[in-house]
Amino acid sequence: MNSLFPYLARIIAAAVAITIHEYVKAAVSSALGDLKPREQGRLTLNPLKHMDFLGFFAMWYTGLGWGKPVVTSNLHYKNRRTGVLLTYVTPIAANILCGFIFAMIMRTLNQMPFTPALLYISALLRITAFYNVSLGLFNFIPVYPLCGEKIVRLFLNPNAAVAMSRYEKIFQIVLMVLLFMGFLNMATDPAATFLLGFAF
Repeated sequence: MNSLFPYLARIIAAAVAITIHEYVKAAVSSALGDLKPREQGRLTLNPLKHMDFLGFFAMWYTGLGWGKPVVTSNLHYKNRRTGVLLTYVTPIAANILCGFIFAMIMRTLNQMPFTPALLYISALLRITAFYNVSLGLFNFIPVYPLCGEKIVRLFLNPNAAVAMSRYEKIFQIVLMVLLFMGFLNMATDPAATFLLGFAF
């Protein structure tokens, strides 16, 4: 296998996972009446619209990262709490579901007669599946710009929400340190491997 392939595969896998995540977030919020995602041009599957340089590099390098956050507004949701919950839980579910879909496609291809092309496609599908599930799990962490931050805020009293905002930068620094030192992968990698074991 070409020595450059793993690096290129991670670029593609990161772009696919981030694009799915941010597009679904934009689409759900828009479906609930939010005008901001469309105004930002985020209702698109163009990866370039969803890329955050540091988040993309982190995703490529560690398998965990983030996209350019979609700015949402709950002003037009019929039920604000339910709307926010749907907007930020659905992208997590979409990443995990797509991970399973990619894994099942890979499993189907692996049952076909071997060709060099199938070997590359199968390897790409494997890493794309893994990145999608890992990104979904990673987003449960309640630190901005991850979805978990918005989800947790729904259940905090006003004082706790203010305290969370006050220490947001510190939480982000801790998150970055843990991410690039590989500590977060110690949790997400086994979990992603376990979940994908049902599809591979």
